[in-house]
Amino acid sequence: MELNSKQQKLDEQVDSARQQLSDDGASLPLLTMCELVYSRPYAVLESVAGDTNVDNLQVAIWRNHLLEFSRTKQPANHTISLQLSGQRVHRLDKKKPGVIPGRFAILPAQSASVWQSEGETRFAHIYFTPKFLNTLATEAFDVDSDRFELIEGELLQDDQLQRLSASAVEIFFKPDKPLQLETNSLAQVLGVHLIRGYSNLFSPPDRLQQEKLTPTQLEQVLEYIDANLERSLSVGELAHLLKLSQYHFLRAFRNTLGQTPRHYVLHYRVSKAQELIRQGKPNLADIAYQVGFSSQSHMTTAFKQVVGVTPKQFRKAI
Repeated sequence: MELNSKQQKLDEQVDSARQQLSDDGASLPLLTMCELVYSRPYAVLESVAGDTNVDNLQVAIWRNHLLEFSRTKQPANHTISLQLSGQRVHRLDKKKPGVIPGRFAILPAQSASVWQSEGETRFAHIYFTPKFLNTLATEAFDVDSDRFELIEGELLQDDQLQRLSASAVEIFFKPDKPLQLETNSLAQVLGVHLIRGYSNLFSPPDRLQQEKLTPTQLEQVLEYIDANLERSLSVGELAHLLKLSQYHFLRAFRNTLGQTPRHYVLHYRVSKAQELIRQGKPNLADIAYQVGFSSQSHMTTAFKQVVGVTPKQFRKAI
């Protein structure tokens, strides 16, 4: 069948099914109505996680079937598309080579595209709202958001972007619900990497490389973390405390302590758990919740990562 005929058939399916997908659209705010329609039956949404209102990004795993066309029609979100496995996928509307496993496509919001695969393929899509990246560009690079433009690309090879994308998949689809601080930090780092490497903007000013928290700011934020350790903490909350943008807070915190807020909070929670175990607190589940872990298993994983042994093994050794 000719490509135009395929597109026309898909367009007709969109028009007829749009009314039936309101519930899907409400539950998946970044997966636009058109993406959901075009996924049937040409692609299958295996799983989706994240909330742009909380995490600033959303991650989805798609599986496309053999030799079928799929089309994203003017999506509302920016997309990082990483092919996880399968055959080469070609972009037909621009006659470009497309992507292969381990390579990326960057698809800005409102950019329609038509693709064809040589076989069954599996993709991870990471979605950002234009509002989030525009705000981040303004805060991090001191430019008017109207100047910011994400540049599309296919068959991209970027080791850092691959590591960050793999981290996003791992964090959002692990058994324990990710911490908001964790997802916010990842969104910030991924967003800045996109702006630096795949936009029309220049590099940030050198002064940002040297930015640090003042002693007063550091004391204030560490005392706040200690006082609120039992609950979920976000980067936005900590940045707001110091009246800084999230980007500048992340950079200043890392430049001051040599680690991200997420790593600091994780290690601090583990150290507090060690302290409570030494004090003879009997219930490990109670300790986990007291120091802010979502479950005992979450604490056990973090504890072993930081200390090298599990909480039970640590208790036996003291």
